[in-house]
Amino acid sequence: MDPEATWNLLVEAIIARDPDEARSIASDLVMWLDRGGFPPTISLQCVSMDWQTYLCKRLCHSVISAPLDYWK
Repeated sequence: MDPEATWNLLVEAIIARDPDEARSIASDLVMWLDRGGFPPTISLQCVSMDWQTYLCKRLCHSVISAPLDYWK
């Protein structure tokens, strides 16, 4: 997996308000991270790899659990 490309696809799906696509991508990214994969770069600031992983997982879990009303 290319986590950078996957992150960009996730952002695009959120912008497009496509909950099915966003949830699918978020789930894939969380599985990748849970298996020890490296996170995408979320911030251009000097943030540790642990923080990058934490921030990515938090957003992915928020996308997965967001109610359908939120996507309107």
